Amino acid sequence: KTDDPYAGFFDTPPVADEAANTRYRTAVNTTPEKKPYRYNENAPARTRARNGDEIYSETEKTARPRKKKTHLGRKIFCVILVLILLFFGGAGAYAYLRVQNILAAVDYQPLSPNQYIANSELASADYVQNILLIGVDAREGEEAEKTRSDTMMLVTIDTRNRQIKLTSFLRDMYLEIPGYREDKLNAAQSHGGTQLLVDTLEYNFKVDIDNYMLVSFDMFTAIIDELGGVDVEITDKEAKYINSKDHMDITDVYAFPEELSGGMQHFTGAQALWYSRIRYLDSDFMRTQRQRKVITAIVKEAVGQSPVALLDMVEKVMPMVKTDLTEDEMMDLGLHALSYLKYDIAQMQVPVEDGYKSATRRGQSVLLPDMDKNRTAFKQFVFEKADVPADDTEA
Repeated sequence: KTDDPYAGFFDTPPVADEAANTRYRTAVNTTPEKKPYRYNENAPARTRARNGDEIYSETEKTARPRKKKTHLGRKIFCVILVLILLFFGGAGAYAYLRVQNILAAVDYQPLSPNQYIANSELASADYVQNILLIGVDAREGEEAEKTRSDTMMLVTIDTRNRQIKLTSFLRDMYLEIPGYREDKLNAAQSHGGTQLLVDTLEYNFKVDIDNYMLVSFDMFTAIIDELGGVDVEITDKEAKYINSKDHMDITDVYAFPEELSGGMQHFTGAQALWYSRIRYLDSDFMRTQRQRKVITAIVKEAVGQSPVALLDMVEKVMPMVKTDLTEDEMMDLGLHALSYLKYDIAQMQVPVEDGYKSATRRGQSVLLPDMDKNRTAFKQFVFEKADVPADDTEA
C-alpha cells in the first residue's frame, strides 16, 4: 500500500455487496428495483419512531419525513454547526429577536423521502443525529445544486457516548448512483442536487441521514477571516509544496506572499481554504485529513470568541447556508450547545484503510470500495463508542 490511492490500477469490476449486517438492519433488499429519479410530492410523509437507546430498523415504509418548516421554524462543513452551537450556547436571551432574524435568512430547502431504499433498511438510533455537510465550489454564475460536491462530511452527534464524530466520504469512490449508473460519489450532486447525494449515501451505506447543510467556499473563507485567522500545523512536505506555487492561480499566489516552513502557521481564510484543498501533493485521503485539521483549528479559535462577536459572524455567514434544519431545530441544537462542546471529537474516512482498490472506469481514476467492509466499519463508528486520538481530545 502506498500513500497514493491511485497507484496500481485494477481492471476487475466491483463485486456487489450482498451481505446483510443484521446488527444494524433487517430484511435488506439486495436487488432493489431501479427507479427513475422522480419524486412523488403527494407521497405520504415518512416519520421515524424512536426506541430507547436501541439501534433499530422499522418494519414499515411510513418512515421519517424530510421535515416541514414551521413558521418559527455544518472543509465546511461542521464549521457552521460549531458556530451555531457556540453562538446559541452563549447568547441566550441577549439577542433572541436578532437570532430569529438571522435564522430566517437561512435558505431552507427540505428534501423528499428516499424512494430508492426502504426506511426499514436504514440504521438509526435515538441518541444519534447525523448531519451531512456538503461543500461545493460554485463559481460565479453557477448553481450550487448543479455543482459537483467537493467535500462531503457527516457530522454525528452521539449523546450516549458523548462524542462528535466526523466521517469524510472520499469524492472519488465509485458507487451506484440510484436512477443513473455507477459513477464517482461527487457526481451525484451534479446529477440530482443534494437530494440525490443524500439518497446515494443512504442507498449505499444503509445509515439514516437526518439533515444536511450545504455551503460554498466563500462562506468558509469568511468565517476564518472573521475569526482573525486560524493556527494550523503543517509538515515540511506541505510547506515545500505551497512554496512551489504549483497548481495555484494568481489569486492563490498572492494569498501566500512569504515562504513557509513546517510547523505552526497562522492562516488567513484564503490560505486555509487552499491548504484544505491540496490534492496533487499526495492523495485524497491526505486531503480530507487536512480538511479535518483546519476544522479543528476553527473550533479552537471560535471557542474563545465572545457571544457578541459570534453573533456578528453568524449574521454574515448564515445567508450562505442551505439546509433542511428548521429554525426550531437549529434553536434546539443551540440549547444543547454547551453540552456538545464538551464532547470528544472522533474522525474516520470512507473508504477505510484496506477497504478499497484503485482502478480506472470510463477513463477516470476511481476508488472501488469493499462495500461490506466499509458499511460495517461505518455503522460501528456512528453507533458505537469511537476511538479518540489523544491529540484530538482538546478540540
